[in-house]
Amino acid sequence: DEANARNEKVTALRRALVSRLCVITGRAGTGKTTIAGALVKGIESIEGKTSPLLLTPTGKARIRLQERTQREAKTIHQFLTENNWIDREHGYILKREGGNWQGAATVLIDESSMIPTDLLAALFRAIDWNDVRRLIMIGDPNQLPPIGPGKPFADIIAWLDTDGRRREKLIRLKYRGRFEDANSLGLQLSDGYAMEETTPADDEALARLAIGDIEDSDVEAHYWKDTKDLNRILQSCIYRLVLNGAARGDARAIDASFRSKDGAIMPESWQILSP
Repeated sequence: DEANARNEKVTALRRALVSRLCVITGRAGTGKTTIAGALVKGIESIEGKTSPLLLTPTGKARIRLQERTQREAKTIHQFLTENNWIDREHGYILKREGGNWQGAATVLIDESSMIPTDLLAALFRAIDWNDVRRLIMIGDPNQLPPIGPGKPFADIIAWLDTDGRRREKLIRLKYRGRFEDANSLGLQLSDGYAMEETTPADDEALARLAIGDIEDSDVEAHYWKDTKDLNRILQSCIYRLVLNGAARGDARAIDASFRSKDGAIMPESWQILSP
């Protein structure tokens, strides 16, 4: 409930401020990015206006983190490029050597579950850790995994979880604070596919879906008989939910999904993930 959600966020903030390493994880809707905004304000009130280094694996996550913190954030690739760790002349590949960045006492990484091993390794080598007081990693290992090799964020969580003292660095958010999130059938269904143990709520969500009790929920259910029927339903959903009624088969349909007439404004409305 809301009180529990508020209390666990206060605990998370306190532990993150005093720990050199803090890993914050939780399901969708538990307020992980909200905590990032509160952390930045708390750190600046204690240590002055020197803003933490805010990093994300994707541009979409960078924009959301900037909105929450009201501070500049960068993608990890932007940061590595600025510090000479990416070879732009040979296909933007990671280099074995580069600069040694100094500049902030706190490094905060959001959406950490999406970072592959090679990218995280290059990032850690690019930072001079002698001046860093705290590293804060935020993410959910049950959401989008890395496209590249490895699952370092999930491995870090597993490593912290094997020892009592290390476990103090791991904060698991369990409660959804907003009423609409706590009562979201979509989020309840997604919880059932998480790696943690199942609960009676998972069966309740599936039962509601099975009997069609979804009229006032945030979930739609569609059924199909064959591939042709499925394609028809998919086209209908894309047309209605994504393209907002724009003409099918027309370049203007894509432009409309960018929320502008010529497609030049707000391209961050799209997120393309590709190996």
